[in-house]
Amino acid sequence: MSLAESQSRLGATLPDGCIEAVSVPGYQAIKLAPINGDFPIGPLPKAVMNTITKDPAYWTFC
Repeated sequence: MSLAESQSRLGATLPDGCIEAVSVPGYQAIKLAPINGDFPIGPLPKAVMNTITKDPAYWTFC
């Protein structure tokens, strides 16, 4: 899956989320694509929470 497709799929669930590709220190060949580090950590809007619980992604349980 491309980074653009991942971003599009994330946006359908977390509209304020953004994927940031980063290298693993000491392992430049390995890239991770976590959600942006400044993503709000407070309560999610009710509509967003309903979307997440309706069709949960694996990361909601991490």
